[in-house]
Amino acid sequence: MTVQTRDDGFRSPAELLRRLFSAGAISGRSMTNAEEEERQAALFGYAYATAKGLVSFAVKPGEGPQRDYDALFRWRQGVRIEKVPVQLKRLPPERINADETLENIIAKAAVKCTGNDLLVAIHLDRRAHFTSTTIPKSFRIRELCLWGWAKPDQAQLMVNSYVLGDSEGQQWLVDFPPPGFRRVRRIHPS
Repeated sequence: MTVQTRDDGFRSPAELLRRLFSAGAISGRSMTNAEEEERQAALFGYAYATAKGLVSFAVKPGEGPQRDYDALFRWRQGVRIEKVPVQLKRLPPERINADETLENIIAKAAVKCTGNDLLVAIHLDRRAHFTSTTIPKSFRIRELCLWGWAKPDQAQLMVNSYVLGDSEGQQWLVDFPPPGFRRVRRIHPS
C-alpha cells in the first residue's frame, strides 16, 4: 500500500534556488513575473533564515494577487510553528528608474502593506550603500527587511532587519551560494 502525502507547496530555499539556477533553467528567455517573484522569495528566504539561524525553514512562493502577500515563510520556533506572510518590494536599478527612492517605496508600503504578522522585504537592486532609513511610525507590520547583494560577484547577501518598535535594526552578511549548491550562471538577454 502506498501512502500519499499532501504537497503543501512549501520548499526549502535551497531547493527552490537549485531549480531556478540549475543548468537549462529558464535559459535563453526572460523570467515571467511569477518566476522572478519566486526567485526573490527564495533568495531572500535563504538569506533571512541563515541570518537568523531559523530551523526547518521553508518558503511557499506565489500566493498571488488574491492575498496581501507574495510568499509565506514557515519555521519551527521551539514547539510552535511560525508562519509569516511576506510582501516583496524592489528598489529598481537606476537604469530602470533613477527617480525611485527607498524612502518612496517605504512610504507606499506603509500605506498598502498592513498586518501585525506581515514581513515587508525590499530588494535593493542598486549598487549603492544605505546607511540608514526612516520607517514611518504608522507602519503596522511585524518587520521590515532591506536586502540585496553585498558583493558585485554575488558571493554574499546582506539583510538589514528592522523589527518595528525596536530602536535599532540588525544587519547580517550571508555567504552565497548555500553549501553544496552548484550555481550555474545565467546570461540575461539584453
